[in-house]
Amino acid sequence: MYEMRYASADRREAVWHVLAKEAASGTLCGLRLVSASKTAPAGAGERYCAACMEAFGAVMHGAGAGPAVAGRASEPALGT
Repeated sequence: MYEMRYASADRREAVWHVLAKEAASGTLCGLRLVSASKTAPAGAGERYCAACMEAFGAVMHGAGAGPAVAGRASEPALGT
């Protein structure tokens, strides 16, 4: 099971990140979280790290694991 943490990479805006299976690896986007929370502050909204979500999607579709997957897992062309 993957876990998520709420943290800011650039001290501007915090978003949800997906932790890598091996905790020492940091997040799926390659970020090493220094301080992160399992809960978001009230009113924070549902914002997610796009790179983590793309990498997680690739893992779930069997495209592999690792930091920052460049491009989406193979998807059928529209209309096929």
